Amino acid sequence: MLTSTQTESKTATEARILAYIEKLNRELIEYAGDFGSLVEIEADLKGARARLKAIRS
Repeated sequence: MLTSTQTESKTATEARILAYIEKLNRELIEYAGDFGSLVEIEADLKGARARLKAIRS
């Protein structure tokens, strides 16, 4: 069972990762014409989603 401090930390981490995912989504729209940037952003987005999934499980 998680302590309240661990739960707060997990929640803060989730919020930070979700904010990062939102930032990457905005970058995807901004750099839609630059394929190299899109590949890098997509890789970052996949990594962030994987971290979020790991934290939630």
